Amino acid sequence: MKKKSMSDDCHNFLKKCLLFDIEVNKRNVIYSIGAVHVGMSRARETLHLLKIDGVTNPHAEVFSGKFLQERRLLPSGNKERTSYRYALLGMEDLFIDYAGRRLENSAIRRALTVLNCGDVLSLAGRGDHLELVNNEGVSVARLSKKAKHIWDSRLEFIEEITIVAMIRRYRDDVDDEKFKNRCHGDMWEVPVVELSYRSLPTP
Repeated sequence: MKKKSMSDDCHNFLKKCLLFDIEVNKRNVIYSIGAVHVGMSRARETLHLLKIDGVTNPHAEVFSGKFLQERRLLPSGNKERTSYRYALLGMEDLFIDYAGRRLENSAIRRALTVLNCGDVLSLAGRGDHLELVNNEGVSVARLSKKAKHIWDSRLEFIEEITIVAMIRRYRDDVDDEKFKNRCHGDMWEVPVVELSYRSLPTP
């Protein structure tokens, strides 16, 4: 008889993207860590972590943030809950040389220097563009035309925009010589952000 492996168990629960909370001890700690890791890295849209009353699993206690929704299952509970989705706005979604065209002592460039990972921004229409704005109302990045087309009609569904990385863009990396000559300074920063938004209604 073939011995059941951890990968077999992981494969089975990943079909439904469910992870059951199990009591952790020295014998199954490696199994439980592996199960959580595989589940989080393979789940395509949602991952359900099921906790059992009276059973302690330290891995289930480390999760926090708006992405996490907790609810107690009741026999008669059919209350609808808001479902959130996430999207990453990376370099291809931004006009990466937006700040480079501004003077080094401009409000935009100064605002970029104090931004950190975890800071919250908002998305606002400025003229014909969509721009990422800090809490003082200063635009710190501009969406590309393609990204603007995608998010223009979804603004009301966005819950939060969080900076996940600050990327340095160097003037020497600009290929267009004419455009390069219009940029100021040797480098500027570009915020990469994660958007959390409510699921769009079904048409």
